[in-house]
Amino acid sequence: MGALASGQWFFKEALVASTVASAMLPPVRLTAVVALETQCSPGAIEDGANQWMETAKKFNEAADGIQDRVKAADKSTWSSDDREAFEGKISEFVRHLRSAALAATFIAVTLLLYAFILFVFGIFLAVMASVLLAIAIAYLVQSWIPGYGQAFMTWANTFATTVGMQLRATAAQLRTVAQTAATMIGALAGGNVAFQIATGSDTAAGDLVQSTLYSIDEIAISYLENKIAGGPGSKGFTGTTKGLLGKSFWGGFGYQGADTFGLSPSSNFRQQGPDTWGVPSGGTYGNPIDPEPGISAF
Repeated sequence: MGALASGQWFFKEALVASTVASAMLPPVRLTAVVALETQCSPGAIEDGANQWMETAKKFNEAADGIQDRVKAADKSTWSSDDREAFEGKISEFVRHLRSAALAATFIAVTLLLYAFILFVFGIFLAVMASVLLAIAIAYLVQSWIPGYGQAFMTWANTFATTVGMQLRATAAQLRTVAQTAATMIGALAGGNVAFQIATGSDTAAGDLVQSTLYSIDEIAISYLENKIAGGPGSKGFTGTTKGLLGKSFWGGFGYQGADTFGLSPSSNFRQQGPDTWGVPSGGTYGNPIDPEPGISAF
């Protein structure tokens, strides 16, 4: 939980105080209903925003890593029309990663702003519920004294009703803000998937993070490694040819070492054990470190 983690406590305190107060001063029930309907955890929303920021960071790191790998390739080793075509395709992938990072950042900011609004509302709700509880206690005391306190009791009823109606109106506005935020998030996510489809991604319906960091990075960079090695690379973007990793050039130890030191942006996100790595046509690597099982690495 982050700085807004205590927000949930304010909503709970408001619910308890307003519920107790409503037993003594009936108009407080309006406030109690609002407190019940708006129970939430701003801290949890903040955590979600932080996760989106982390996702945006990973997208940018992946884009930077891909660009660095392409720039590091010696053009004297591989210089032809297919390299230009490959670099054009890589540019599309990088643009997709940047747009995904931008979308994730906007989603994070939207969630963070809404969490802060809820946090402030929770404090206000708790304060008003506490005030109403104090008034309700005074109201109860006044009701035990015949002939006294009639003016106060009338004022208390009016005040509690007014506060309840104002809080209910504010809660309605918060629901509108929430719907707007949800629409923005949905539009950003949908737009990102549409961008994947427009750029030829075959994993648009899958998980955004996995499809980008597993499929795009692995297929594209593996193709580049194979081209530098001079091995078979005509199937570069199919992702189904084991020779894409250019093992004749890297060697098992060399490739693993390069991967370990972060030359591939997806190296920090790989799963251990058998995995399809998101490659099309069902191409399966038996081991994420040794993509050609049964062949000696040295």
